[in-house]
Amino acid sequence: AELMDRRKIVIIIVIVIALGTGILYFLLGGKTPSGLPLFTGSPFGTPPEETPVDGGITTGSGNDKLAPDGVTPVDESGKPINALYKISDGPIAGAVSFKRSGVDYIRYVDRATGHVIEIKPSTLERSQILNITRPQIYEAIWRADATGYIERTVASDSDEIINTSISLVSPVGTSTDNLYTARATLLRGDVGEIVVTPDGSLLYNLRDTGAVMTSTFAGEKPRTLFTLPFTSWRILPISNASAILATKPSSTALGYAYNLNLQNGGLTKILGPLSGLSVLPTLDGKKIAYGRVGNKDFLLSIVTTATRDVINVLPQTLPEKCVWSKKFSGTMYCGAPSNGLGTNVPDSWYQGIVSYSDKVLELNPETETAQILTDPKGSFGVDIDVINPMLSPNEDYLFFTNKNDLTLWVLRLVP
Repeated sequence: AELMDRRKIVIIIVIVIALGTGILYFLLGGKTPSGLPLFTGSPFGTPPEETPVDGGITTGSGNDKLAPDGVTPVDESGKPINALYKISDGPIAGAVSFKRSGVDYIRYVDRATGHVIEIKPSTLERSQILNITRPQIYEAIWRADATGYIERTVASDSDEIINTSISLVSPVGTSTDNLYTARATLLRGDVGEIVVTPDGSLLYNLRDTGAVMTSTFAGEKPRTLFTLPFTSWRILPISNASAILATKPSSTALGYAYNLNLQNGGLTKILGPLSGLSVLPTLDGKKIAYGRVGNKDFLLSIVTTATRDVINVLPQTLPEKCVWSKKFSGTMYCGAPSNGLGTNVPDSWYQGIVSYSDKVLELNPETETAQILTDPKGSFGVDIDVINPMLSPNEDYLFFTNKNDLTLWVLRLVP
């Protein structure tokens, strides 16, 4: 009886507290008084949040999945699961692929900080090899051997382009870290277009004089090849002895392309006049992919320089979205817009008025074959506007930059 009386007392106390709290809650206009706990949810606790099984977006088949924030999914050993994956954390200024001890690596310059990052694409091992902060680099043009690059920035108080030759100096053998040092040399002159030839020399034009020049990588021993009144050129080296000199493309202007002899400065016309002309030569210069504005559409073709034979290329794309294979004759790897190029090409694309969502293709116009290697939008929900494509030395990887956000991506070409 005594036990029953105690239980009744406890129940009455609980009811009184509940009623008092309810009345107080009502008088306060629905607000919880400070000092009183507010209980919500289940009395058995809150269940853990559900985690998606795939850890990201899954479309297509197999391992076609990519995390929504662009983080590359990896397996238990840390290797990338997908053939396509992003390898830079943010925008890059320029990159180069090379081999060391038989292993593929890629180096890039971080656009915001100027730091140099080195990555092994097979395992995503990453190291920062240069941590000297040089912010707001809009372009880094690398030597083929990855030992240096031309850094291009814009002066803060004007539109002057500042060009600096950066040579990377390896850490000494007794060093406990892998940090390189940089030897920087400011390049003189009002430099417009500038490229690095296969042997590491510089080839550039001066905007104020129209001179086309060569020099060492550090800007020493400059030599004028010739001078022209027109200064807006694109320069594409094809060997240590020659390069393609082409007018910058515009649908409103006639364009020309010339072969430039780097020994004597001789010019030989290859193409033109063609509206909107842009060109992409093979590394031996025997073939040139070129785009131009036709009657209605932008057209892409390939000309064999010795015979002048021309082959048209489909699907339509821009030469700037392609890279020639050295391993497979007549083969190009290209980004091709899924919905076509549209109008006012290439001007609208260069000006940033339009952007594309590309598929990545392997094209061989000679055999009339086109193979889709990846569809980033269809498989991953990612829009990639391909620029600056390049192949690894053995062509196991295709690297390119996404023009939409300037991040660096890689497509594995071998199993």
